[in-house]
Amino acid sequence: MINLRRILTVIDVETSAESQYAEALAMAGRYQAELHLLHVVAPQVIPRFGSEKRLQQAREKLSSLQISNEQVSVIRDIRRGTLIDCVSGYVRDHAINLVVIAPGGVAASGKKEYRGIVNRLLDVLPIPVVVEPFENRSESNQIHRASAVLQTLLEDPVAGEREETLKRLHQAIETELELPAEQAERLVTQLEMRGILIWNEAESDGDSVEEADGDPSTDRGHWSLDPAPVEEAHPVNENSGDAEETTTAISLLRRAIEAEATDIHIDPLSRDEHVVHFRVDGKMQQFCTMHHNIATQAMKQLKLMANVSLSDPFRPAESRLDLPDSISTHEVRITTAPVAQGEAIALRLIDYEQSRRPLSELGLSQNSFASVYRMLHRRSGVVLISGPTGAGKTTTAYSILNVLFSEKQNIISIEDPVELIVPFMRQIDVDQRHGFTMAAGLSTILRMDPDVVFVGEIRDQEGAKVAMHAASCGKRAFSTIHRRDVSSTLSAMLDFEIDSATLASNLSGVITQRLVRRLCTHCCQVSPVTRQEQALFESHNLVVPTTIARPRSCQHCRGTGYKGRIGVFEAVVIDDELSDAIQKRKQESEIRTIIRAGGAGLVRDALMKVRDKITSIQEVQDMSWMTETMPIESPSEADDDSYQRGAPFLHLPSR
Repeated sequence: MINLRRILTVIDVETSAESQYAEALAMAGRYQAELHLLHVVAPQVIPRFGSEKRLQQAREKLSSLQISNEQVSVIRDIRRGTLIDCVSGYVRDHAINLVVIAPGGVAASGKKEYRGIVNRLLDVLPIPVVVEPFENRSESNQIHRASAVLQTLLEDPVAGEREETLKRLHQAIETELELPAEQAERLVTQLEMRGILIWNEAESDGDSVEEADGDPSTDRGHWSLDPAPVEEAHPVNENSGDAEETTTAISLLRRAIEAEATDIHIDPLSRDEHVVHFRVDGKMQQFCTMHHNIATQAMKQLKLMANVSLSDPFRPAESRLDLPDSISTHEVRITTAPVAQGEAIALRLIDYEQSRRPLSELGLSQNSFASVYRMLHRRSGVVLISGPTGAGKTTTAYSILNVLFSEKQNIISIEDPVELIVPFMRQIDVDQRHGFTMAAGLSTILRMDPDVVFVGEIRDQEGAKVAMHAASCGKRAFSTIHRRDVSSTLSAMLDFEIDSATLASNLSGVITQRLVRRLCTHCCQVSPVTRQEQALFESHNLVVPTTIARPRSCQHCRGTGYKGRIGVFEAVVIDDELSDAIQKRKQESEIRTIIRAGGAGLVRDALMKVRDKITSIQEVQDMSWMTETMPIESPSEADDDSYQRGAPFLHLPSR
């Protein structure tokens, strides 16, 4: 039986509702324990908004909070930082025995966000945690009732200064729903963040705009309701379980998944407009433009799903999205950054199925496949997988590691950050904040009896030395690195101050890769090879085909002529000749000549895929790595991009 002497719960002093700490108070009374009330202030909030005044107001609210059970000893505290760090630090500092978490206390605006907070707390806390359920039905009912009140109120536009009119909305909700003032204010804020309640700035001349810029509170305009989100705010059916998310952000993610996009970019064009691009088959394509109000709400929704702070858009952030079940087949990573016009967001979409493809389906030629297997079955040494961002290095690495796992090898990775959660290896995440570096991680890994060590990515000397040290200890090591080809990868390792003799003795092989688009099999057209194309094949000692396939356009490929991508590889096993060249620190050009003499090369592999009618000669010419050959003239793709864009988001009118 746990001796419950100190119970901690997190509260939000902006909401005085006792429901957020009622369960913790009842347990403290039952077990005669101390009740610790902790209010967390985001680290960015205080310096930028109100300095110490806001912090003092929070202290006053916390100290004035009335506790109904006078028999319970209550300790109140305020900490500044992230919720997870503050709670874990407080538990450690005060020897807390039990933590009680309620949705209102952690200011969770939705079930998905609440679940993410709870999971992170469960990961870091070494003591029991009582989790109060998130009441979807009561929240939906409250939002629906509030939107109905505002719908009646806004039949005639509520125009004027923003802060003044906002107070009128607060008062209306407070009166009609009989809520405390703080709760009514919080509800209106939630409606605004969900895109239900929208502020529309008034059109004004230059002079008035200049005056308004000095004081945001003097901004004039009117409030309106977005009818689509209001419909979504209806109560959830009790038997429906987790209701499908239908926010703008989720809809945008679904569109990207349907289009088989790997990236989404949301960028501000002006004060009133944002543009959304999808990267499909490696090419950027404009998906739609969004009005500023809608784009802002979508960006807030994305940041909430990733548990990224909304209070400081001027600080870059990286995280992962907590997705609804309907699109849980994908992993989505988010990066936010301040740009000239405001804030931009980049999303990387990773398809679990595509990222776990068998090694035989990546596009390796027969010779490259044989070279990779020779690397895999060396008893020790490092295999490096190189290429630019988005070249599929991680997919190749995980496919290789999956092969080793099938041979019953113990595989452990150290990654910064973990790219994708996979079941066939233990994955350790670098945590610089707590001093857990790659070097420290390797020391831990080597005590866990590994057969194979995967170093997520070599970016600097530390990563390079960690990979080499693992190989020097007799382990098989794998890692990825951003370089253009095999010879430049070898130069990079020497630039990272890896001794040439150490590199020569510990390097098993290098795999360099790119991705090229596959021709659409529904519309590609076969035509004879031109003289210039014939010369290109001959320059790489390849049999010249009589015909090759060229892109056209159809509905299956959305007018691009291509559907999907395939890898182009240069797989080189480090033999005695290359080992000697590395040890003598020969120039890149000399090493490249040795590699070409062995029949390897990115362009050669790409041309073999052209010969097999997998990709086109135009696609190979467009690749930035094709610098060793002279460009040849051939028909270019049509400039007309008939990519099917998203009608609901396209050129949304100003409200």
